[in-house]
Amino acid sequence: MAVIVIFSIITVYNAHCFYYNVDRLTFGQGSEFYQNPQLYIKNKSAKKIRTSLKIAVYSILALTMAYVLTIKIGLHVFYEILIDGVLMNVLRLLSLKKSKRDEYLDKFFKENGLFENNYSPEDLNYLYSRRLDHQNYHNTTGTNKSDFSKLSFLSIKQLFNIFLINFLLYAIWEFVHLAFNAYLSLGPLHKGKLISLLSLRPIETLVDGLRSRNSFTKLTAFQELSMRSELEIKDNLIENIYRNPIYNSKNNWSNILKECFKVIKNTNNKIYEYNMKLNFKKDNEAYINKVLELEKKKKLDELIHLQEREHLFGSNLSPIDDIDLVQMTSEYNKRKDNILRHKTFNNQHNDINVQTQSPEENLEYLEGNFVFKYIYPKVKGFFTERVNKFLFPDVKKPVTTLNPDLNIRYDSKINRIFRLIIGNLKKVINRRELDYVYSYFTSSVLEKDSQEICPLPSVYAEAVFALCSLLTHSVDETPKSFVVSSINDILKTYQISAVILGEYCELVEEEKGSKKFKTSIEVLYDIVLAAFVEVIRKYKPLLKDIDLDEEVKDMIKFAMD
Repeated sequence: MAVIVIFSIITVYNAHCFYYNVDRLTFGQGSEFYQNPQLYIKNKSAKKIRTSLKIAVYSILALTMAYVLTIKIGLHVFYEILIDGVLMNVLRLLSLKKSKRDEYLDKFFKENGLFENNYSPEDLNYLYSRRLDHQNYHNTTGTNKSDFSKLSFLSIKQLFNIFLINFLLYAIWEFVHLAFNAYLSLGPLHKGKLISLLSLRPIETLVDGLRSRNSFTKLTAFQELSMRSELEIKDNLIENIYRNPIYNSKNNWSNILKECFKVIKNTNNKIYEYNMKLNFKKDNEAYINKVLELEKKKKLDELIHLQEREHLFGSNLSPIDDIDLVQMTSEYNKRKDNILRHKTFNNQHNDINVQTQSPEENLEYLEGNFVFKYIYPKVKGFFTERVNKFLFPDVKKPVTTLNPDLNIRYDSKINRIFRLIIGNLKKVINRRELDYVYSYFTSSVLEKDSQEICPLPSVYAEAVFALCSLLTHSVDETPKSFVVSSINDILKTYQISAVILGEYCELVEEEKGSKKFKTSIEVLYDIVLAAFVEVIRKYKPLLKDIDLDEEVKDMIKFAMD
């Protein structure tokens, strides 16, 4: 039974790691992998073997403890004391008459030390008759142990087989994970060439990959873009097949810039909301008010844009100051719903409405079906409510957020209780071990949140690297290209990212109380700052002639100081 439990835990752990690592494509290697991949893989392989050996030893220790606690101690206590002692006395008690039952109950309490031990030999003989019979039974069989105590532990050979299986299981998984990381890190290359160069339209293929919803394709495309922007051309700059198609085409550059900004902006929005949740974690009402305020502002901006479009086509609109905000947002929602409904049922090509190819589903058979019409919705709602209550016990009611799918594990009830206990212990017991446990636990939970906020940190990093490298190379290779003219937009994006990521780092550092453990978002903050400094270092002689945003100028001054 213990073996089954151990192997079940191992299997569940492996399945969990496989699912999350494949789905999110989170990687541990950094620049060291690209500088010396052979040495990196060698060191990582040795580390994986040591980890597998430790886990195999821990599994044997867990198996031994399970045997001792269950067979040697647990079942012995359960049988000898509970069953043979208390339960048999209770059954004997129930079989007596009322007067005898009261008398026996009184003596049973005395036996357990609740009363004085002053009763006659006859009473002692009566009380211990069951126990003496039991002892005589074991004496006749030649042992005073129960049948459960006769169960022997596994042999050395069986323990070695379990150790070997656990070691191989973990080692195989770790090596597969390492090979998977190495393979994906070299994803954009095929026989030494970039994958997009195999296509007749390389840049268009690359842009399609940047727009892809598939995580693997998107990551590979951003890796290729980053590699394109960093490859050094020593012979002839005119024949630069990697960056010239980007420099010389406004359409190609605008598409690439748009996709990079999209990745950075989407992640920044989620991090901003997470920062807001940490800031207002003690005041939920203030947090909801802040979110609603941002939602109103967002809808107002979209409505103004919609009204400007209608004004271009001759619509008579009243001045925006005279329109009530609630009326504006409700009108905007109605129009948006109409547009979505129109797109759902019709496809419009050249002002001609064309019916969709797939016919509308016929639901007439449900009209007379009592089960599907009345019972099924109630049963479905009941089970949905119970499942949500079981999975998310801390969520009392739905909260309107900018990203409703974003869930914070750090602020859950269990984590709050654990941090409170460790925090109080730290005040009483001043030891390094407590600080380490608190920081490690907090950092691990915060890292899970960071993976939920940014499931593909490599894509974010590659986007930042690509923009930085294209800017720094273009000023030397083609100073009059479209890339150089976008420096203000790129620096502004870096500045906004640095502010949001910097606030996250401050909040997280305050929560975990240590700089030793870093989340993936904290690493992204270092990358953004490094890219910003690299760009202003390259463009330092030209910064005075470039029209930059005031906040960008302040950050440039701060970086130079």
